[in-house]
Amino acid sequence: MNRTPRMDSMRKRVKNTARKRPAKSSSKKARIQSPGAISPDVKSQLRKLTGALLSAQESGNREVARALHDVFSQELAALGMEISCLKEKLETGGPIAEGLSELGRRIERLSAEVHSASRTLHPAVLEELGLEAALWDECDSFQQRSGISTQFIPLNVPAPLPGEVALCLYRVAQESLRNVHMHSQSPHVKVRLEGSRRGVSLRIEDAGDGFDLDAALRKSGVGLISMEERVRLAKGELTIHSTPGEGTVVTACIPLGKKPAVTKPT
Repeated sequence: MNRTPRMDSMRKRVKNTARKRPAKSSSKKARIQSPGAISPDVKSQLRKLTGALLSAQESGNREVARALHDVFSQELAALGMEISCLKEKLETGGPIAEGLSELGRRIERLSAEVHSASRTLHPAVLEELGLEAALWDECDSFQQRSGISTQFIPLNVPAPLPGEVALCLYRVAQESLRNVHMHSQSPHVKVRLEGSRRGVSLRIEDAGDGFDLDAALRKSGVGLISMEERVRLAKGELTIHSTPGEGTVVTACIPLGKKPAVTKPT
């Protein structure tokens, strides 16, 4: 194709425009990294949204946990009883009886998994018996699942605790224990729940590998961020001390408006 003076002039204007146009990606990156880029109003709105999302998540968890317990667990229990009745009508040691026995064992395992999933989503014991009982149950279950020696120490625990405070601390303990199991290689873990005049504190300490907190947050850190947001919404403070090779200590402290009654240490 033959070039004309008009085409040459247009090409020059396009090149000059391209040289003058700023790079959009670098400017966006700079704005995101700038500490002053988000106004206080936007931060407040984001925090309200975070609280609403966590509340919606807990509400959904509660509904699913209730369905698992009321529907699936009950149906599995009924199915197990029917299999037991069928076994009684068959000859002992026959192939059909052996098959039913194996099926019964599989149903028992499935029922235990459903119960564990329901408790993980929303532990009924937390609402029925309170945080101390729920943490006893969680620590016992964690030790059985992981094989990690788990010590729970309750001291002067306020009773009853506000529901949002109890749920917050339970979720912090749950996430911390999950991290111990998945990442720490610790032979033991200590969970301490203590009440004081200032409020209530939860401390989870392990003797595992430890980790670099900044690196973990850059990698994903969703669980860590979720813990921090939960504690902040409860007007508390979360601190995490960890050094590679020296273990990790997670502490959540939440103030209480008035001095409640306390349960005696067991």
